[in-house]
Amino acid sequence: MVVGVNRVVAGALSACRPIITSTNPPIPTLPPKLQEAYDLDPYDPEVVAEALFGIAIMVTFLRLLNLLLVSDVFGPLRISLGAMTNDFAKFFGVFLIIWFSFAVGLHQTFYSAGVATNRQCVSEGGDPDVCAELTGFSS
Repeated sequence: MVVGVNRVVAGALSACRPIITSTNPPIPTLPPKLQEAYDLDPYDPEVVAEALFGIAIMVTFLRLLNLLLVSDVFGPLRISLGAMTNDFAKFFGVFLIIWFSFAVGLHQTFYSAGVATNRQCVSEGGDPDVCAELTGFSS
């Protein structure tokens, strides 16, 4: 912050919003129960037991889907959905291939733009450490 200059003049000279003189905002805290759960070790026996209990509940509900076969209304729907699982798997496979190729293409585009910006910065006499932090795109 510029010493001896008031906030309005400093804002006008910097051509941006007024300088905020306060320190960093306080970090929001979690409620006590959530903070206690956040601080636990991931392999704590209580955490592992709760995760296994959740998995057991999910498997139980999936097993209850077999009772739908008895119903006149939901039985044929359950059989149709069961037969469509292969189609879902094929669609998901094609979707993953397209999604992965798109991600690789985006990575290559952003990587080459970053390398070009880094080379330009270094050739103009910039510090290599500072130039390495450039992204190649302005926001």
